[in-house]
Amino acid sequence: MNSCDIDVRDLRIFGKKIRKARLLAAALILLNIAVWKDALPGRAAAKMIFFDAGHGDAALLMLRGGENILIDAGSGGSEGALAIGKNVIAPYLWNNGIGKIDLAIVSHPHEDHLGGMLYVLENFKVGAVIDNGLMYPETDRLSRRYIRILEARGIRRIRAARGDVMNLGDAEIRILNPGLGSGRRDPNDDSIVARISSSGLSFLMCADATSVAMEEMMSEKDALASDVVKVPHHGGKIGDIGIVKEFFDAARPKLFVISCRDKEASTAVTGIISSDIYITGKNGAVEIREDSDGELKIRSVVKK
Repeated sequence: MNSCDIDVRDLRIFGKKIRKARLLAAALILLNIAVWKDALPGRAAAKMIFFDAGHGDAALLMLRGGENILIDAGSGGSEGALAIGKNVIAPYLWNNGIGKIDLAIVSHPHEDHLGGMLYVLENFKVGAVIDNGLMYPETDRLSRRYIRILEARGIRRIRAARGDVMNLGDAEIRILNPGLGSGRRDPNDDSIVARISSSGLSFLMCADATSVAMEEMMSEKDALASDVVKVPHHGGKIGDIGIVKEFFDAARPKLFVISCRDKEASTAVTGIISSDIYITGKNGAVEIREDSDGELKIRSVVKK
């Protein structure tokens, strides 16, 4: 198997086992890409970059073997939307010689997560995408455009649910949400929540899950422990704060990242966090890697 194939072992796709599944204008662009000239394929250790995507999620995990995983891509794809895929992510990829996304994860079809992904899918080689396979009336137009692009480009679509585990390079991707056959019909609580681990680092990517989904995931507390937690729903409006605290305590991260505009995160959420917090709207894009001593190394572009 070459390094760009997806190796899925004992993966269940909605219950069926399979063996393998292979501008902000110029200123915002510069804030996201300027400090990372060294982030090239074939790196010594994994790096995660949380882009400054305004009110939206967009993160890129670059594995030590040169494989790349894009988790959401901010807004775009709709008239008047901030085009994060085109104006932030694409310039970063081109600037760093990255021509292929081996795996894209679309957590759910809200515009501030899926919108920017459309440009990436149309303009880069993409090995496969993972999504929850669900459609919602309020996101139907964007979802159908997304599906048309996948079909036109011949991009493999993997529909995942809780319990699915897959591998890409040295990374393990464990799906914690949504539950198999979820009937909530709520895009936020049906978000794909994934724990991704690679070369000593682990990231709990919580998309827009609220306390409803968090309470369900608490049945597998041991699977939540991670070095970094991407705080759900941009740090606000995530439901019962007691359940949220219990969820965060189970994850026990060294660091929290909130992808939102400056001062958008709720003090109710930030007030229950005891670890360090980076907010992209305040700190700019954030790069995280692990040094040889097992400590997190963090670089960010502090916005003026």
